[in-house]
Amino acid sequence: MRSTNRFWTLNRYFATSLLVIGSGLILWALLTSFGTLLSVEATVTAGVLGIAALAFLQPAPLSVLAPTIAIISLSAGYATFFSTNTIAWGSAILAIVMMAGILSYGFNLRQALRRRHSQWQ
Repeated sequence: MRSTNRFWTLNRYFATSLLVIGSGLILWALLTSFGTLLSVEATVTAGVLGIAALAFLQPAPLSVLAPTIAIISLSAGYATFFSTNTIAWGSAILAIVMMAGILSYGFNLRQALRRRHSQWQ
């Protein structure tokens, strides 16, 4: 019981609420106004909320870190794709890869994978 109580600190509650709000914002934006400027702004805001959540979750478990980085990266690609005047698949893919790389490096995804791998053996 005590280890569970230590896990749920104020930082964890705040980070979880940021993730929930960000996920809800993405779903709302994609379901109600796909491809519009409003949805681009909503996905960028949700991405920023996700980055803030990861900052408050450090050290974040791999089960949260990897999907959150993927969602933030896809949000950056979505915003890049729909905010340009021409349809630019290359720019969107580049934004996804760059965002995933920056976030993975910044939030130590590699170290989390190594820790997880060492527990498997």
